[in-house]
Amino acid sequence: MTTLAALDLGLEQYDRDRVHGHRLTTAAARTQLTRLAAMPLHERRELPALEPERAPVIVAGAVILISILDHFGLEEVEVSERDILDGIALAAAELPEPGEGAAPPGAYTCC
Repeated sequence: MTTLAALDLGLEQYDRDRVHGHRLTTAAARTQLTRLAAMPLHERRELPALEPERAPVIVAGAVILISILDHFGLEEVEVSERDILDGIALAAAELPEPGEGAAPPGAYTCC
């Protein structure tokens, strides 16, 4: 998604600050898919803002994204630079302090 957003924005160089929060429409994703699928791999590798190692899989990724958008009837998606590790860190920060309870001494009890 982030690469498609960068391409949709026409970035000459990948910029996570501009990509984060970009609203990628289904129509724009389709446009990028059509464009990328028509290019030979060596041309995709040369696109600005597209990491060359992603060139072989970007078409499949675009197909998956569009399939999800279509399945849920979404007209756009908000692109995020954050990932599951950010979510794990936030969830961990919300855990209650360890406490001693009915468990054996030293065992962590959360509830």
